Amino acid sequence: MSHVATLALALLVPLLALSCASEERAPEPDLPGIVGAWTIAEVLGTEVAGEGVVLTLGSDGSLSGHTGVNSLTGSYEMSEGALSFSPLATTRMAGPPELMDQEVRFTEALGRTRRGDVGEDGRLALKDDAGETLILATPRP
Repeated sequence: MSHVATLALALLVPLLALSCASEERAPEPDLPGIVGAWTIAEVLGTEVAGEGVVLTLGSDGSLSGHTGVNSLTGSYEMSEGALSFSPLATTRMAGPPELMDQEVRFTEALGRTRRGDVGEDGRLALKDDAGETLILATPRP
């Protein structure tokens, strides 16, 4: 088996496992305002560099997106105002150091998220336990 085929298989297996897991449960979101596609504007108070940093939250609890370098997938749960994300699977391409650092901050911030609020301005704020905004996003057209 070639190195490319081995790498493709190594990336595909975790994605298939997540896909199967998301089919087993389909949570009913109690925060329907966050369902949809979002363009990430800020991560941990820093404006996002580059274009195409996106997060899509499906009504079935699925999550997909792009970090600016890599694609990501996973799931999320909402219950009684609480929001949490599963461990994420990402592709493993390399990019410029500043975008790779941004990717790490983005995925870590998703892991720390405990609440999601859509403000009157229509922006999504993903927040930690203390209510600090970790990620700020705008709706995608």
